Amino acid sequence: MASNQWFNFLPSKGVLRRRHIIGESHCETCGHPDEDLFHIVVDCPWARRFWAEVKHVTGKVFPQVHPASWAKDLLSGSVCTLEDAAVFVCGGWSLWSSRNDRAHGRNRWNPLASARHVANMVESLVCLNAKSERSIARLKEKWRPPIDGRVKVNTDATFDEGVGHSSGAVVIRDHCGFVQAAHARWLGTVGDALMAEAIAARGGLVLAQGMGYQHVILESDCSVLVAALKTTAIDRSSIAGLWHEIRELSRSFVVSFDVSWIRWEANSLADLCSRFPSVTSPEHLWRGCLPPWLLEAAAEDCNLLFRNEKKPSTLPSKKKILRSRFLLLTER
Repeated sequence: MASNQWFNFLPSKGVLRRRHIIGESHCETCGHPDEDLFHIVVDCPWARRFWAEVKHVTGKVFPQVHPASWAKDLLSGSVCTLEDAAVFVCGGWSLWSSRNDRAHGRNRWNPLASARHVANMVESLVCLNAKSERSIARLKEKWRPPIDGRVKVNTDATFDEGVGHSSGAVVIRDHCGFVQAAHARWLGTVGDALMAEAIAARGGLVLAQGMGYQHVILESDCSVLVAALKTTAIDRSSIAGLWHEIRELSRSFVVSFDVSWIRWEANSLADLCSRFPSVTSPEHLWRGCLPPWLLEAAAEDCNLLFRNEKKPSTLPSKKKILRSRFLLLTER
């Protein structure tokens, strides 16, 4: 039933032509003479690029399917697991929506961002269907200090998909949790969120190199970037140039260098700093005498100070941190 709905009720140009609503049915993206739903979801170059990004993000490979029975095969579980089918169905809907956007002049579409959106959507659906006994509240993760003698370089970036504007930040902290330096910079227009994260990571290593550190751990909440930096295979994606630069910078830390992924909440200090830059105030460097809001946010974030302990009543709330940040901005 669901497969019939896909074929009969989604008005591809092939369906509209068979209903004598339009006179031709070519694909406006690649010029294929007969645009049906199979072409939109599976065969079009846009679709192939999208499924390549889905494979990169989730590890799931779209199966080989027949044009006449592909939807039924997916939904019946005969060519893949039902869990994988959920990803492919959500991805198919994303491709259909992006096709309509292009047809109506809204042609801004990012395959990587769409693939991440689909992965997050399916993950949310799986969590909703999880058994109640597994629904145990996870404690909020905090930043963990490195071992003595090392520093952690935490980087993060913001990215506005609507206009492509981005900013990046780096926070360097030692084994005691003290902030040694923080830097935030307006990046302007970049290609996608992954590129913004890579630029922020490169900036973090440049700052650590300039400060003379030799034991460095680079931390990011971007799992795709971390996976790319951990592999020795040459990166050929949109961040290939940045990948090479980061690899070269890592060799300057002659004693030790490592890359690790952390959850977003454990990277909250870098995220907070990344929201400072703007077109009118493009760069901020905090080193030596740090502003109160940065010290308070670092204390709030650090596992060293409050590991397995109840937070004291004197700990500044998030509202106080934001108020300190606001007062700092109004003083400029």
